[in-house]
Amino acid sequence: MAGSSNNGNQNNGFAEINITPFVDVMLVLLITVMISTPALVYKGMRIALPKVKQAEDVTHITLSFNLDKTGALTLDGKPITLDEVTKIYEELGENKSASDAILLADRDVSHGKVIELADRLRDLGIQQIGFGVHKVGGK
Repeated sequence: MAGSSNNGNQNNGFAEINITPFVDVMLVLLITVMISTPALVYKGMRIALPKVKQAEDVTHITLSFNLDKTGALTLDGKPITLDEVTKIYEELGENKSASDAILLADRDVSHGKVIELADRLRDLGIQQIGFGVHKVGGK
């Protein structure tokens, strides 16, 4: 044929790449990551925090205490008892610049347990104690 550089070959110089299996594998990996990420982020207990309309960012807080609905206490994800709070704070030594803390307590925890922990922290010299909440609304 005139103008044809094919010379009888069926190969036109372009290799056909089948991208469908690649996309399938990528989607499976994406779904796997999406499902496993919350398990990695929330290693500790589930706490139903109270909701408020205004909340401030407390990412600078160094000590994070959690009280679940059974009253179990954790510090930065590690289970502890109320009596161990003093020992752990004393072990900070020169790093006692951690003079603030945040309390994340389930809304079903008795008020007395939260106040008992806050009182213990104040006795240790931690004067800035924040309470973790979930913000209601979109603002």
